[in-house]
Amino acid sequence: MMDRISNPKISFWLRWLLAGGLLLAATLGQSLMAQDDEIVVIVSSDVNILSLTPNGLRYIYSLRLRNWPDGSRIRVYALPDDNETHGEFCRHVLGTYPASLRLAWDRVAYTGIASPAIQVATEEAMVAAIASSPQAIGYVHRKAVTPGVKILPITRER
Repeated sequence: MMDRISNPKISFWLRWLLAGGLLLAATLGQSLMAQDDEIVVIVSSDVNILSLTPNGLRYIYSLRLRNWPDGSRIRVYALPDDNETHGEFCRHVLGTYPASLRLAWDRVAYTGIASPAIQVATEEAMVAAIASSPQAIGYVHRKAVTPGVKILPITRER
């Protein structure tokens, strides 16, 4: 075999293709890793909706929407206020701050309109609670999802 390619034009293009392939592989790898770090909304397997809008999710987590479309009661689960995933979920998915969400929950609980979200300590506990509770909703990083729960897509409003 030849150790070097004698034609400079072919050598240039091979180097260019190799560099482009490495760049593409690095970008694809980062994209796949980013998907694992993405926060997703999960529901118990008995929830019969296909997706939610961002506003629908905000209504559920602010406890203004308390029933699924079939009339069954929504069981809302959340991580502790100081949990990093909870903060990301509030800011990037709900578009609010954890303190604002806590204020809304406290107000609803104080007035007796609804019970605040059920708090779980970890993402693993969240997945286990959602899997074992009917009509439940929660959130975790994609990599924490197990077969006992469904990922509920959040669709853009039109």
